[in-house]
Amino acid sequence: APAMSSCGGVKSRSRMLPRATRREVASAADFRALFAPHGLLLVKRCCGHTDLTLSGWGDEPRHRLAALTQAHPEMVASTWTLEHSRENSGPERNSTREHSGRTAARGSKATAKRRRTSEPTASDVPSESTKALPPDKQAAKLLDTGAPKSSWYASFVVQHDEEALSALLSSLPFAVAPAHGLRHLHCAWIFFGQNLDGAGDLAGRDEHTDKVSHDGTWHLQLAGSKRWRVRPSDELLAECPELPAVGYDVVCEAGDLFVINTRLWWHQTSIPETEAAQDGLSLSVARDFTFITHTEDSASSAGRDTEAEAGCDMTNLDGLFATDDIEADTIILKQSDMGAGELEIEVSEDPNCALVEVENEVVLVSKKDIRAGEWFSVADEDDSSAEDD
Repeated sequence: APAMSSCGGVKSRSRMLPRATRREVASAADFRALFAPHGLLLVKRCCGHTDLTLSGWGDEPRHRLAALTQAHPEMVASTWTLEHSRENSGPERNSTREHSGRTAARGSKATAKRRRTSEPTASDVPSESTKALPPDKQAAKLLDTGAPKSSWYASFVVQHDEEALSALLSSLPFAVAPAHGLRHLHCAWIFFGQNLDGAGDLAGRDEHTDKVSHDGTWHLQLAGSKRWRVRPSDELLAECPELPAVGYDVVCEAGDLFVINTRLWWHQTSIPETEAAQDGLSLSVARDFTFITHTEDSASSAGRDTEAEAGCDMTNLDGLFATDDIEADTIILKQSDMGAGELEIEVSEDPNCALVEVENEVVLVSKKDIRAGEWFSVADEDDSSAEDD
């Protein structure tokens, strides 16, 4: 067995993927002790086949999901995202992903949660006939059992709709993680897709971290399987240098629970072939959480799980951040590098970058020293404009 090491004051087997059984994470103290040191934990067979079957998600995941999307079209449309479709993926898609802790460029594309996204682009949709449909109709067509055997990967957030969220949570094997002592954001993420063309794993978004403030997110695999490739961020490695820089390759199967702090771990997911999966579908539900403090614990009936009182506004938004330290007055990206309409740069009252014109081309320049992991931001267009160098 690997040597025990200390990180954040808690001993853990850092070279191995942290694992636990459902019984081992039943108490708040045990769950926190296992998850908090590195922000990563896999609970195999957290839900048995009987649990999944009784919930209805184990037998008819496609039907249950289609019913949810059809009953709440506006909610689905507000955060609908095509994570990927096979026609967008080629053999080169993941060739730039680094697993050695090195970085391939100063700027990297990532996903920020808590931002509202735009409508899905036509190139994200698996077929011509689906392109013109609104998001809820896209979902209905993709989930249709009579649809062609295409490969696609989608997601949406259940939020701002009490009826939908209540119906979803009450239908799950459990609405909150097995461990007590957690406060959940008042929403749930649903990730689903099918991979039926026999061309290997279907990749989702490129490797990224999330700009979030909660302590972690648990993902319950309801049907099929999902592959996670994760590696520690520089921030996490600085705190826990004994972690393997190459990270872990994790396959979650139906009933498994994967818990991760997506701010501290670079992550990228893919869907293995789903031909043998129930309904030919990979399906998981996720919930973000924070740990309840001792003060909150006494006020919430001895640590029982609670819902955040305030609503949340979660979705996906592509953005740019520094993958290594950048000095002030450095050209980060040129307009020709960024691509028209491909990314949105965060707007801030205290921006760390500026858009300036250099030799008849607009470039993104650092206004101050930027640390690795910081998101690039610019001033609002109403407050500033591109300046000549």
